[in-house]
Amino acid sequence: MEVELPAHMNTAAHAGSPTQLVMNPVAKQDDRKADEFAYDRPRTEEPNLCCPNIQSSCLACLFPIHNLGGCYVLQENKAVLVQHWGKVTTVLKEPGIYCINVFGRQLTYRSLRHRVLDTPGLGVKCLDCKSNPILVGGAIYYKVEGVQASVLAVQDLKKYIISQFEVVLKQVCSRYPYEADEENPSCLKSESHRIGRELCELMQERLNFCGVRVLSAALTDLSYAPEIAQPMLMRQQAEAMVKARELIVQGAVLMTEGAVRDMEEKGHTFSDEEKALLIRNMLSMICGRDKGTG
Repeated sequence: MEVELPAHMNTAAHAGSPTQLVMNPVAKQDDRKADEFAYDRPRTEEPNLCCPNIQSSCLACLFPIHNLGGCYVLQENKAVLVQHWGKVTTVLKEPGIYCINVFGRQLTYRSLRHRVLDTPGLGVKCLDCKSNPILVGGAIYYKVEGVQASVLAVQDLKKYIISQFEVVLKQVCSRYPYEADEENPSCLKSESHRIGRELCELMQERLNFCGVRVLSAALTDLSYAPEIAQPMLMRQQAEAMVKARELIVQGAVLMTEGAVRDMEEKGHTFSDEEKALLIRNMLSMICGRDKGTG
């Protein structure tokens, strides 16, 4: 799904979502103009839109009535690539009214607003660093700056960005485990800022040639694949049960030691056998009291 955002909106305003968005350091530090992208190089002189070439000029003189359809209004935050007879005439980005020769004319539009694309469906199926199958969803925020490059370099810009984003998601997720452990303290659940930065950098490398500036990227969904979801849930329940048992035993030992120490301070004396029996009974009573943990 693709959504357009107003050009003045800062994508950092979306950081209130469960996953933190990360601004692209390349886009943040490098404030290059769109003309520096491939295909968008500065022109030495302004083209004549009414007489772009000999063919269009001659036809405009032979059929002057058609010149009435040459007026074109360009809206805010939009750009248009003007071509005549298959050759690039100019790129228009300033809003206003233009008179463009209609003969051989081809206009291709691009929005200059901030846009967002997210992974379709349930997400991308990939493997983490432990080869566990997982489902990952992500969102990428971008804007078109090289209009000519975005039109001529790729056939379908939106489809190309989505396909590249899925490849990059698989590449980045394969570096981290789903959950942290002693060997891998960094995981997909906790390293949202770092993962977002890696997504931005890799996507920018893939989209430079087509005039797209990556603003931010983030993981939006993360879950185990259906085929292992149930076993992983059972494992998590078992780990939680073990931790609960450990906590109960530690508490029971502290309570028993405190009870025996308090009774001895009050003058009660116990033989070793009596003390062992008392401790055993108290531990049995405390640890076996909550049947819900068994």
